[in-house]
Amino acid sequence: MFRALRVPERIFAFAMWVVSLVFASFLIGLGGKIVGELPGAPDRLQLQEFVDPTLAAPLRSARDSLQGLQRRTQDERDRAMQVHIAARNAYTAQKETFDAWIATRTATTDPQQDPEVLSRTRQLDSLKVIERDAESELERIDTRLLDISQAQEANRVAQIELELAARGPFEKARFQQELTTFGLRLALTLPLLVVAGWMVMRKRKSEYWPLLRGFVLFAVFAFFVELVPYLPSYGGYVRYGVGIVVSLVAGVYTIRAMRKY
Repeated sequence: MFRALRVPERIFAFAMWVVSLVFASFLIGLGGKIVGELPGAPDRLQLQEFVDPTLAAPLRSARDSLQGLQRRTQDERDRAMQVHIAARNAYTAQKETFDAWIATRTATTDPQQDPEVLSRTRQLDSLKVIERDAESELERIDTRLLDISQAQEANRVAQIELELAARGPFEKARFQQELTTFGLRLALTLPLLVVAGWMVMRKRKSEYWPLLRGFVLFAVFAFFVELVPYLPSYGGYVRYGVGIVVSLVAGVYTIRAMRKY
């Protein structure tokens, strides 16, 4: 008889826990919506907002100009490279033809005075001059690219120095923003936590306890998820510290309750 009566009680207790969890989930969803659209919450700060604009604007303009100049110079180098390759191939082909021709030619008493030899030699020298000119142009463009790269590096260093100078005011403003956000969330969650504590101490025997328990779960969630993470720098310590205290209190209460049965 006793065992038969225990089953409905367990099912009822389980159903009441389901009611508590469902009620808490809806409260958590509504709370998250309210907190997400919290009026007066400051927008997230960016480091660039604290960089001196009178110094940053010329650097950005110079950076953009250097990037455009680099692209144009690189295109010029690509064209110069094609010219150099063509000149080198033309000279190499002409040199191979000349070497093959001179090897099979029957020289006169003085090959150095042969008019055709001299003509082909001058043609070969002209091609070599063209190749050297193309190579010199390529080297000149490489030098320009190196100068541009050095100017870009100097520009980057100057921008980094500006950001380092702005880092202090940025961190200070961000800390103030975190305190403001925490204060707004504290104003919402602290009353919930107080009411939840009062319910736990005074209303555990109420017939509406499953609904009240859902509110308690919601308040605990609001504290650990919506509030504590916004504590500046030491939020994790508060979360785990409060969690330990709550666990100890709940454990002691559970042990004492079990001893009564």
